[in-house]
Amino acid sequence: MKGFEKLTRQVAQFCKGVPLALKVLGSSLYVSDEYSHKRNSMIENLIGRMNSLHSLKEDFDSGILGVLRKSLDSGFAGHKELFIDIACFFVGENKDMITIVGDDLYAKYGIATLVNRGLLTVSRETGELKMHQMLQEVGRRGSHEITGLALNMLKVKDQMGWEELETSSVAKMNNLKFLKLNLVKFTGSYENFPKVRFLSWHGCPLQSMPSGLLMSSLVALDMRYGDMEIFEAPTVLHSLKILNLKGCEKLKRLSSLHRFPKLETLMLQDCIQLCHLCKSIRYLTRLSNLYLTECIDIWMASSDKGDQSLLYLPKSLIVLDLSCCDLGYNNDDHVEFHAKSLFNLFLSHNPFEYLPGKIDLKMLRVLYLLSCPKLKSLPCMPSTLVELYVDGCTSLERITFESTRFSLEKFSYEGCSNLSEVQGLFKLVPIANIDNTHLVQHMQWIKEYEEHEVELVGDEITKGIYRKIQVLSRNFSQMHFIRAHT
Repeated sequence: MKGFEKLTRQVAQFCKGVPLALKVLGSSLYVSDEYSHKRNSMIENLIGRMNSLHSLKEDFDSGILGVLRKSLDSGFAGHKELFIDIACFFVGENKDMITIVGDDLYAKYGIATLVNRGLLTVSRETGELKMHQMLQEVGRRGSHEITGLALNMLKVKDQMGWEELETSSVAKMNNLKFLKLNLVKFTGSYENFPKVRFLSWHGCPLQSMPSGLLMSSLVALDMRYGDMEIFEAPTVLHSLKILNLKGCEKLKRLSSLHRFPKLETLMLQDCIQLCHLCKSIRYLTRLSNLYLTECIDIWMASSDKGDQSLLYLPKSLIVLDLSCCDLGYNNDDHVEFHAKSLFNLFLSHNPFEYLPGKIDLKMLRVLYLLSCPKLKSLPCMPSTLVELYVDGCTSLERITFESTRFSLEKFSYEGCSNLSEVQGLFKLVPIANIDNTHLVQHMQWIKEYEEHEVELVGDEITKGIYRKIQVLSRNFSQMHFIRAHT
């Protein structure tokens, strides 16, 4: 841009040719286009900001780290603490986990600002937080007190072996907000354990939770892949929002869920022995995400006891994952759910012939039914449905909608070899079933071949299927032939 040539050279020289430093520094000097009419004052302002940066050239032995550090101090002061927390502790975590460092609005706005300024990236697929190693180093050097501690025994086993640690070794760390442990074994009392907001203890060897670990300060508790058999809170945890027990293969009972009134996310994937999930789950009015993938024993317990309905789920859910749960012929007795807002439903890898009848679909937004080989039809899909995934449903024949004004935007159906109708999109009809009155005069000859079997070709629905000659119909007002190999 004309008028900025000198400033551009200064910035490039200052960043010493490092693209990351250039990106971060440039974003901190950014001025919105809406003020472009104030060109002269913009140049003076930016030069002044550059001069202030030059004064800190020797703050660190590494000049580049100094550039990044000063850009953070000068351009992102309002989000510096959030940046440091992410750099030190939350890289690799889901962005939703950041709600534990403050209120939701502050966290969302702060993440958006850091992304826009080139300090942070968020994976679109997984929501994982990512940060350049150099930026992480800046964040770690910018922290003046220990608020988080991470100990991975896999990384220190060569120096320490698998030695057990005394709980007293962390008991006096009163400023800790975050504690991340992996395969750590403690001995001693947990009564004086630090009152952290986020406790992550992967591979925890405890069979039940000591009361000292369930502190009132907890906002997120991540106990993945541990030996937990019974999980029960002795008292109400008013702050807990996230509970992750994924992969606790020995877990049998999860009780007293009413003691987590603010719980938003409950992750129980691969808890293959879980046979008791507290029925008070229905009263968790803030629960929005429930993952029960491969929790097969819950349904078996229901059948043995003859319960009319095992799970009454809260109306607040927006994500419900019941994949790989062996929901079969009697699935109506398994779960009851009536959503109050749009929700996503995951039912992949189940052997049912029809969808669970007590899950109300009228607010359904996204439906995953991957590899449900016995599923034959999907009748009366709601008009709210925008994404449908039925890949590998080899018995599926027909999909219809409750209204002709449906809003389906994404539809995946690879391997659905028997699918012959999707209402509003297409319908395959055997020639023998078409009345002569529906065929225009020059197409009457096709009736002579109604008993001939051919290979259908086209997209993934019809390709490679051998049937009698079919007609691809759209509302029967216009018809298109499927080409056939004789």
